[in-house]
Amino acid sequence: MARSPVPWDVLAALYSIVFVTALGVALVVAWGPLDVILGPAVWAVLLGFLVVFIGLGYGLSGRNAAIATMALTIGAMVVGGQVARVLDFETKAMGFPLADATLASWDAWLGLNWRGYYDWQAQHGEISFVLEWLYRPTQLFVAATVVLLTVRGRHRDAATFGVAIASALVICVVIGGFFPAVGPYGYFGIPDHGIAPWAALLPDIVGGRVTVAYLAKLPALTTFPSYHSAVAILAALACRRAGRVGIALSVVNLVWLAGVPVWGDHYFVDVIAGVLIGALCHFALFRWLGVERVSARVAAATKPAMVAVPVEEVLQQGGQPPHS
Repeated sequence: MARSPVPWDVLAALYSIVFVTALGVALVVAWGPLDVILGPAVWAVLLGFLVVFIGLGYGLSGRNAAIATMALTIGAMVVGGQVARVLDFETKAMGFPLADATLASWDAWLGLNWRGYYDWQAQHGEISFVLEWLYRPTQLFVAATVVLLTVRGRHRDAATFGVAIASALVICVVIGGFFPAVGPYGYFGIPDHGIAPWAALLPDIVGGRVTVAYLAKLPALTTFPSYHSAVAILAALACRRAGRVGIALSVVNLVWLAGVPVWGDHYFVDVIAGVLIGALCHFALFRWLGVERVSARVAAATKPAMVAVPVEEVLQQGGQPPHS
């Protein structure tokens, strides 16, 4: 297998998303009424920067492009994840009314019964247990996708996957600011047993009664669209051509997608919207930044030029004129 270089241009796109988002949330905190306390979350940020510096060391020295791509992609996602948590808080503090009734009505219009699906899982404990077990380590599946792609020599695809993850996260969080929701557990009056820790906090954030976010204890606040659903489809699509292990990982991601409504406290429309956002990010960004884009450019650059030769010259060399 030919050595694949570090995809610096794709990584530049990834870090641009993180930087622009961080700049935006910092300006809101600096000039707005909201405040954020990092607390122990600062260690996650420092860890992300440490991984980034390791990646830069391997990449700039030319020691190992796989480790460089892996570290630079994962490091950016770790730092970007903390930035997105602040963005999540800021978008929900915009004060749009809770949209649970709207989201539940969309489910009903589509003929999707969340309460019935919840009851079905409750009656099939072994299936519910598997879906819960697969749903919880979402970030591990993200990291595993990056590692798998780089180990397979698909460095450009690994970095493009990182761009797609960051893009989907920002899109979901921003749209979620216009549709804040406590989720179906709270809406239908079902005890969530700790599944939805944001349900008690979100009304106070939306109502302006909470203006300070202690980041280390701040749960994810976005219900619609479902970011976890976007992650599942992005990982499944990215791994599908990465050998047998990739196919297996794709299947696992599609399976735990079935656990998002119950174990993620999401309406079905949340899941549908998340899947659509993930799929759009994948196909748009892999076409723009991925291997297919590079292959097309290489093919165009190496395609032999067609030279026009007069018919008379062909006849002089004993050839046959083309038939009309």
